[in-house]
Amino acid sequence: MAGHRAAGRHRDRAAIVEFVNVSGKACVLKGHPSVAGAGNGSPEHNSPLAVTPTGSASPVKLAPGARRGRS
Repeated sequence: MAGHRAAGRHRDRAAIVEFVNVSGKACVLKGHPSVAGAGNGSPEHNSPLAVTPTGSASPVKLAPGARRGRS
């Protein structure tokens, strides 16, 4: 998963998240993701970020090596 700043007026408040299936099998993404800022690379220092889901969440199947989220 990789994060990218969103372009536009609210670029300092938004991020685009990209999911990558790095396994050798298909996987399914379900629901809206939650997000936390990495705290100096340590899970103990993560900071949860507010997420505002928009629209409905439909399952998305990712083949091995497939990417979704960034257009």
